[in-house]
Parts: sequence; structure tokens; C-alpha cells
Amino acid sequence: MTHPPLVPNLIATPGIHETRLRDRFGDRFAFDGTAPEFSGPLVLLGFFNRSGSNVLSRHLKGTRGFGGFTEQLNHPVVCKVSDRQGLTSFPDYFRSIQAKHLHRPRQVHGFKASWDQVLMLKRARIDRMYDGMRLLHILRADLVAQAVSLVIARQTQQWTSEQEARTEVEPVYDAAQIAQAVQACAEAETRMRMLAEILGLPYLRVTYEDLDRDPIPVMQTVGQFVGRDLSGWTPEPLPIKRQATGRNEAWRARYLAETAQALTCPGPVEA
Repeated sequence: MTHPPLVPNLIATPGIHETRLRDRFGDRFAFDGTAPEFSGPLVLLGFFNRSGSNVLSRHLKGTRGFGGFTEQLNHPVVCKVSDRQGLTSFPDYFRSIQAKHLHRPRQVHGFKASWDQVLMLKRARIDRMYDGMRLLHILRADLVAQAVSLVIARQTQQWTSEQEARTEVEPVYDAAQIAQAVQACAEAETRMRMLAEILGLPYLRVTYEDLDRDPIPVMQTVGQFVGRDLSGWTPEPLPIKRQATGRNEAWRARYLAETAQALTCPGPVEA
């Protein structure tokens, strides 16, 4: 009798960041201590591209009670900092970050993390350097809008409004690219939720749409989740602006119409 694999295929393969950092640090990849070194939990902002993580990050840092929430877990960043500071282990990387915030003991320093980076931190036992781990997950309720935004950003190489777009590139509608992006967005959301459930992580899910529509109640909920009182918080103007234009909505409507027609076509379904 053949038994199904224990680990779902969606989360079975280590990501490139873990692979590269294991190569970099070898047997000094994981924390081998027996007690936490830092007070407070390791707070992660789980995200996928075009999910609204930059907006939530800016709101968090605007409270003055939060720092970080950038992509400090990407392997090129970790390796560059480690080279510059002479760090010889992955746990040392977190010690160096925490050392910079000793004068702000009440500030929560968080990290943006993709699903595979969340798993990487657990495998490296980095959560044991802290009082546990909390996963704040932002996602888009509208998967097709997220996918369209992702395709346009990939074509123009403009990932935030602060970046200059490639002016020589005029985005071109491509239903196949949008379909692939929809699949990637959906799988990323599922992987993050699956990990939180399997690993038993304290987990809070918020949507970009709710944050955009009325950020105050969303931020109050986030504050409660990480142990900070944000009841008096009011949003400040953000340095980043909404990038979506009429093109985004037109592509979204076109993709939905074409896909609905393809799905409901009375002809034979291709295998």
C-alpha cells in the first residue's frame, strides 16, 4: 500500500533563500541555544508581490512603535550585511539587527517574509531566539487585480510609485501571463495559511482592500495582535501612491470576460 507523502507538495521544497543561506553558513545556519536571547516575539509580515505589504509596512513604521518590515531575509541582503560586518552565522545576523535597536526597547522590529522564508526561520530555529513567532499575513481579496498588477510591474519593472518605470516599455495585455500570475498569487496565499496552521503560529490575516478602505480599524486589530495599543492611531500621508490606473481595471475586466467564456464554452474540454 502506498501512503501519500507526509508534507504537501506546495510546501515541500525549500526556497532559494534557505538554500543559499545554508550554503553560506553551513553548520552555523541554525540557532543552537536553549533560551531566548531577545524579549518579545519575532513578528513577520507575510506577503506575496503586489499584496499591499508596502502600504501596511509604511503604516506600521508611521506609528513610531515599529521598525523594519523590509525584505531583510532575502539571501543577497543577508550575505551582503554578513560580509560587511564579518558575521559567521545566521543567528549572528539577527543579533546584529537587534543590537542596533537596543536604544528603542519598546519598538517592534519586524521582517517581511515570503512563505518559504517563514519556513526557513523555523528550520533555522530563529524563532527560539525570540519569545515565539507571530505571522501577520496581508493578501489581496481580488486575486485577478493582484495578478494584473503583478504582470504590469514585471513588464515595467516599477514595483512601487517611488521607482521610475521603464519608459520605453508599454505594457502589453497577455492573458497567459495573467493566468500564471493568478495561480502564483493563489498558491502563495494557500502556502502561507497552510504553514501557519501546520506550525501552530499565531496568525492574523488582513486584506489590502480593507486597509485601503479604512486603515484605522485594521491597524487597531494589528496592534492587538502584536501587543501594541494603537487605539489613538491616525494615518499619515504615505510617500507611496496607488499605482493602479484605468489600464489595470480594463485588463482585469477583459481577463475575467475571456476566462468566463472559455470556462463555459459548450464545446469539448481539452485535457
